[in-house]
Amino acid sequence: MAIRKRGKSGFYSACFRGIRERPDGSLAWISREVNLHTSDPVTAAALDVQLRERERRHSAMLRARAFARQLMDDSPDAPPVAAVTATVDHRPRRLRLDAALDAAEKYATVSDTMRRVWSRFARSMPVRYVDELTAPMIHNYLDQYARGKTYNNVRSIIGRVLSLTRMESGLDRIPTDLIPTRRSESRHQRPLSVDEFLRLYAAAADPWRTALLIAWHTGLRQKDVATLRWCEIRSGVITHTPGKTARFGRAVEIPVHPQLAAALDALPRSGDYVFGAWWPDGRIPDSGRRALAFLFMSCGVVSDSSGIVNFNSLRDSFVSRLDAAGIPRHAIRGLVGHTSDETTDLYSHDLTTARRILDLPAPPLDCHSEK
Repeated sequence: MAIRKRGKSGFYSACFRGIRERPDGSLAWISREVNLHTSDPVTAAALDVQLRERERRHSAMLRARAFARQLMDDSPDAPPVAAVTATVDHRPRRLRLDAALDAAEKYATVSDTMRRVWSRFARSMPVRYVDELTAPMIHNYLDQYARGKTYNNVRSIIGRVLSLTRMESGLDRIPTDLIPTRRSESRHQRPLSVDEFLRLYAAAADPWRTALLIAWHTGLRQKDVATLRWCEIRSGVITHTPGKTARFGRAVEIPVHPQLAAALDALPRSGDYVFGAWWPDGRIPDSGRRALAFLFMSCGVVSDSSGIVNFNSLRDSFVSRLDAAGIPRHAIRGLVGHTSDETTDLYSHDLTTARRILDLPAPPLDCHSEK
C-alpha cells in the first residue's frame, strides 16, 4: 500500500491490494485506488495508515466468514475455501491518555513542563485512549501554537510521551513522526528598565513582589525562583543549581544584595522553600502564572520591537547591569550559569552604571510605593 499524487488536482491517492467476496462465497484479490482528496502529504500519510488498518480488519472478517460458510455448507460440490483463521490482537488493558504520564515515568523522568503540556493536550483530545490518536488530530491541536518554537517544543513533548509509552499503548507508529517541524523565528526577551520594574513591584503583592526582587538582584529564572530553598542561602550567598543546567550538576553562587536580604528576612517561613507559604511543592500553579501575566499587562510592561517581555526579562536586566558595570565576563558566566560568552551576549545590553554586584544602586522601592 502506498500513496501517489494523481491528476492535475494534486490530490493523493492510496493504492493497495484488498480482498473481495465472490457470489459463490470464495475470496479473490483486487487492486484498489482510493482518492484521499488532500494535497497535504502529512494528512495523506495519516489517512493511508487509517485505511490500511481498516482494510486489515475487513480482510480478516471476510476470511472468517468464508471459513464459517464452508463449515456449514453440506453440498459436496461446494468449491473449497482455504481455512484461514482471523487473528485479532487483544490487549487486556488499553492505555488512557490521562494515565500516559504514569506509564512514561517508568522509563524516564517526567519534567514539570512535560506534565503540564501533556495534561493540557490530553484534556483537548476528543478520544480517551492513546492508540486512538492520529497525526491529523495532533496536527490540528498544534495549529493553535502560532510561533514556531512553541509549536516544535509541544510537538516534541507529545512525541516523547508517545515514544515512552509505545509498549503499553500498542502503537505501531508514533503519529508525531508524520508531522514536520516548523521554522523557528523566535525573538529574545528584552531587559526591563528601572521604571518598568518599579511599576511591577508597586502593583504586585507577595509572593510575586519578592519574586520580582529576587530575579532583579540575582538573574534567576522563574522556575529557579520558585524552587529556591532556605538552606541555599548561607553567609550572604545564594548557592543554587538551575533547573536548566541540573543535568550538568553546575551550581551558581550569587551574593545577596542588602536590599534583597531585607526582603527575604521579612518573608514568612513555611517548609524548605523560600516561597513555601504560597508554593509548598516549589511549583507555580496556573492561577499564579495567569496573575503574573495580568500584572505585566496592567502595568503596561509589554513586548515591543526590541524584544518580548516576560519574567525572565529580569534576567536580561541583571546581566546587562553587570556587564555595564565592568564585571569580567568569566565572573558573569559564573553568576548566571552560562558556559560561553556567546550565550551571555544574548542577555547583555549596554546600560550606564559603574558599580559591581553588591554596590549596584538599589531601586527606590519605598518611594515608588508611596506614589
